[in-house]
Amino acid sequence: MKKMKGVIELRKIVKNIKKYSGHFYVAVSALMIGLYILFHLNYLDDPRVTPPPPITGAEHAATGFADDWWFGVILIVASLIMFVGINIDKPKLRSIAISVITGCYGAITVAFFYEVCMTTDLT
Repeated sequence: MKKMKGVIELRKIVKNIKKYSGHFYVAVSALMIGLYILFHLNYLDDPRVTPPPPITGAEHAATGFADDWWFGVILIVASLIMFVGINIDKPKLRSIAISVITGCYGAITVAFFYEVCMTTDLT
């Protein structure tokens, strides 16, 4: 009987993943980006990635967070909250997680856009 209960629970999880597939894919991508950031800390400070001179001051404040551990942790936690919200079918958890993840994606977009504009010679 326990085996059947486990199968039923698994079917419910799969059903919720299919029902909220868009949320699921956003959570997977946020988890992957968060793990990448954690395994590649401060990669933007490497001169092979960001050509000299290194960014300083206000530029670093505007773009330096994109490769810091705490930013990766925020993405990982938000993705885990999203997975929980999908599995237990709680719209509030999904809404909070999607808000945090899209805010982080927006911040990364602005940071990298600024980085490209400041390091590219447009003349």
